[in-house]
Amino acid sequence: MGFALFLRSMMVLSLLFGLLFAIGMAAIYYADLDLSVAIVFAVGVILLQYAIGPYIIQWIYKIEWTAPEAFRGCSGARMSAFCWGSGVSW
Repeated sequence: MGFALFLRSMMVLSLLFGLLFAIGMAAIYYADLDLSVAIVFAVGVILLQYAIGPYIIQWIYKIEWTAPEAFRGCSGARMSAFCWGSGVSW
């Protein structure tokens, strides 16, 4: 159920952004605007997707941030060793 919901959500979001892009390009075409306007619009849509992407992911997945002290026992030791080996501050 969870993966199917994820696939449907991603499909809907992709189609909505595609529709936004298509409508914007059609408006630029019919308004006979310059190519630079189309490029700025395309970059703007990409930046919008980049800006709201994390919020969409948090909405789809229930993300819960955990403090490092919450890891106990074997998993905490593995996490600490992994972070230390990767050069990530723990």
